[in-house]
Amino acid sequence: MTFGNNDAVEDAQTWQNLDVPYLVMDRSQVEAALTIEAGTSLVFDQSAHFIVRDGGSFNAVGTAQNRITFQGREALAGYWKGIEYRTVSASNRIEFADFLHGGSDAWFGGTNNVSTIYVDGDGAAVLENVTVGLTEGYAAIRANQGSLSCTNFDTGGFLIYVYAGATNGVQATCPG
Repeated sequence: MTFGNNDAVEDAQTWQNLDVPYLVMDRSQVEAALTIEAGTSLVFDQSAHFIVRDGGSFNAVGTAQNRITFQGREALAGYWKGIEYRTVSASNRIEFADFLHGGSDAWFGGTNNVSTIYVDGDGAAVLENVTVGLTEGYAAIRANQGSLSCTNFDTGGFLIYVYAGATNGVQATCPG
């Protein structure tokens, strides 16, 4: 399974756990409901990433026994970019998942803009029992007006950057 530059999930679908990884080769848009089954593995080429846009949602809910894995095709910190949420949906959830090797590129201009998970000002996401490791930059960035909620978010020692007007800055824990 490959997904490439500017391809989009345009119809609601579930990517099943096939016991082989899905390969995401480039920037890919999510414009409909995309569900990732427990135990599924997604492998990303260099700088590849998902952008969850208007009309889309990204739901990756694993279990304690069947975690979902997002990782670079090569086991190098900062190999793939990450996941960006640009939409609000109750289905924007990631649970019992591991992110490895993210943070390859900036999400926007300026400083403090590299992370594995990015929630922009029009987006929202809920993370529960998520681990980030071997990343570049931050574990997550929440833009001003974006919503990021976390429970048991293991940032692997990487910080979270929160844009909140005059109180921009790093945090060791999720902004809530």
